[in-house]
Amino acid sequence: MIAVPVKDREADPQIDERFGRCPFFCLIDGEGKQTFLENEAPSSPSGAGVKAVQTLADEDVTVVLSPEVGPKAMAAMEPLGIRVFHIGEARTVSEVLSSYKENKLEERKSPSTGGGLRRA
Repeated sequence: MIAVPVKDREADPQIDERFGRCPFFCLIDGEGKQTFLENEAPSSPSGAGVKAVQTLADEDVTVVLSPEVGPKAMAAMEPLGIRVFHIGEARTVSEVLSSYKENKLEERKSPSTGGGLRRA
């Protein structure tokens, strides 16, 4: 199962730059079927990324496609075997899935270093 942080539940949703505090995750199964999962982590005063990781692990997610992943979330994914890929220039789920299927995304081995991980 693949998870992508998204801003809404539209037909081809926009990717949210925030992993732990995104409103929804678009889940894509092995057959390409998409479902949406509400992210309850944004209301957490701290630890939103780790809470989001646990939610995804409960859904058997093995791959995350995201522009940003913080250090605690990244550390939580590693022992669960969840692989993280940077989305590159993709802005929608269809764009990022296309890039992923074409092996054009870089796998992250470390968290995002840019600022803004705690943006509201």
